[in-house]
Amino acid sequence: MNRAIVVAVACAAPALAQPSEFLLIPWGAGNPPTPGSGSIGMYSPQDGTYLGDIVPPDPTRIIFPNCAIIGPDRLIYLSDSVNDAVYRYDLHGNFVDEFLGPDDGLDNVRGLHFLDGDLLVANNPIIGTMVDEENVAVLRFAPDGAEKTPLIPPGSGISAWDIHPSYGGDLIIGDVEALPPPAPVARYTAGGTHVTDIYSASFPTQITDGHEPGTYYGFQFSGLVTIFTDNVSLGTLSLTGLQNAGQGCFALRDGNILGVSFNAGVFVHSADTGARLGTIRTGFGLYGTVSLAQVCWADLTNDGTLDFLDVLAFVVAFAAGEPEADYAAPAGVFDFIDVLVFLDRFAQECP
Repeated sequence: MNRAIVVAVACAAPALAQPSEFLLIPWGAGNPPTPGSGSIGMYSPQDGTYLGDIVPPDPTRIIFPNCAIIGPDRLIYLSDSVNDAVYRYDLHGNFVDEFLGPDDGLDNVRGLHFLDGDLLVANNPIIGTMVDEENVAVLRFAPDGAEKTPLIPPGSGISAWDIHPSYGGDLIIGDVEALPPPAPVARYTAGGTHVTDIYSASFPTQITDGHEPGTYYGFQFSGLVTIFTDNVSLGTLSLTGLQNAGQGCFALRDGNILGVSFNAGVFVHSADTGARLGTIRTGFGLYGTVSLAQVCWADLTNDGTLDFLDVLAFVVAFAAGEPEADYAAPAGVFDFIDVLVFLDRFAQECP
């Protein structure tokens, strides 16, 4: 089968619900669980529109999520601080495994980030009701789950919530449990060496790229956004209605800011005034931070290109009834619609 034939056949394929680029925001069930929650939602990076759940409700695992990202293996990695675990799901929303857990030293796990194929985990152990400042660390794990030398070892006192890459290849990390607050949001090398303190913040929950080139947004639990560069703060902006509930934010491509409330929902705010412009999703639950995902759905060989090997991989998976070939509803049913949807995705370029 050549590419031209695939494109011709795909013209009849139905539209896909899954976009190739979207935002991930987990919604924790809490304890006791909130009905219908405990899922990972997809949102438009253009205007924040809710696109549906990529992972359906799983309230026993997604209780108090902090971060959901897609790894180099095309799996979704989710950190949950109640279960002290990092779970993996496939792109069709099926649970894969508990990749890391308490036996791996996880306790009150928060932010995740991939660095050179390794998974960085912000680990914040609890003693009683307080974070154990002597043992907080940014741990590092190989693709097979083997523990490696921590990026930031225990004893540093850096209790990270989010780990964000800088434009120059460094990492930006904030301390959320400093006593007394505030504490520096700082830049570190990819080897974990402190470079510079950028600004001070009280309970920084997320760092994301800003609208202007070379800038970032640093979000705090207070609902305050700090606009900054690799070296200096440029100013602040308060997102209306997110005071004492700020969890995550993202610079939408329409020029607005997507703001996530810890316990109330997802909203759109003005990047100029911070005023709330619209409501995307509401409902009590425990919402996590925001991450941008880019998925090449038909790249089943995970090599960054679409070719005959991907078609062959689909045929093999389809014949075996494997989840990788289950492209269309209803889940678990393999029929001609799955074939058409795969061909539609194959005809598109990878993001």
